[in-house]
Amino acid sequence: RALVLLKKDFHAALEPFTPGLGFARAEAISQKIGSPDDAPGRIRAGVLAALGELTGVQGGHCWTSMNALLNGAAALLVTPNFTATHDVMRDAVRALEEAERIHVEPMADLSESGMPGADTDEEEEQRAYGVFPMYLWEAEQTIARVITERFTFDDVTRSDPTAPPAWRRGFLPLSPLTPPPRSAHREEA
Repeated sequence: RALVLLKKDFHAALEPFTPGLGFARAEAISQKIGSPDDAPGRIRAGVLAALGELTGVQGGHCWTSMNALLNGAAALLVTPNFTATHDVMRDAVRALEEAERIHVEPMADLSESGMPGADTDEEEEQRAYGVFPMYLWEAEQTIARVITERFTFDDVTRSDPTAPPAWRRGFLPLSPLTPPPRSAHREEA
């Protein structure tokens, strides 16, 4: 029974383990056991793998455009018998967003900037969305919240122009974000 499930959609069955396993290795196993090329789990895994290549440590960015993601995923997912369409991959993006594995953010100013290379309205529409791995989206939101909480705009709007600006008065303690001192780590060990 387990083999039947693995053959049906190998990538979906191993989805919790795929980050440690890696897409290329999972793909090789999937092909050997005969899992279908159009399995939804395979498409989702390809989208996540492409997102990982374009962002984070590998890509150096917090997000990528929808167009770049779909093109990257298509390159990973192509086989002699299968080419993933953008519609199929967009369905995978929606499923990953619903599962809170990724975050899709409208980037209206991106499409208005007249980025070169837009061959079709579809490509322009896809550029209008940024796609984040969820951990990077949450990190950006946390950083924005902390900056907003710690810094005020009183330097511009303060009623007493002779008072020192906020940055001269010092910052709030960073305790929620600062790791414990190294000595605390040694005591636990």
